[in-house]
Amino acid sequence: MTHPREHEQSAIAQVIDRLSAQFPQIPGATVASVVHGAHSRFEGRPVRDYVPLFVERAAARELSGPDAGTAHPESVASVG
Repeated sequence: MTHPREHEQSAIAQVIDRLSAQFPQIPGATVASVVHGAHSRFEGRPVRDYVPLFVERAAARELSGPDAGTAHPESVASVG
C-alpha cells in the first residue's frame, strides 16, 4: 500500500507529463517548474485529495498565459 504523499507525488508527476504533452512548445523544465510552484501553494493544507487537480488547473492557466514558456523558477509561486 502506498503512502498518501507518495500517491500525490506520483499524481504530480503525471500532471507534468500531461502538461508537457499539452504544451510541447514549452520546455519540460519550465513545465515542471510551474507545476512544482503551483503545488507548493498547497503545502500545509490538511485536505489533499484534490491537490493534483487544482495544481494541474493552475499550471495550465500559467502555461496558457501571454508569458507562457518564459516562466522563471522564482516567479512560479504566483501561479493562479
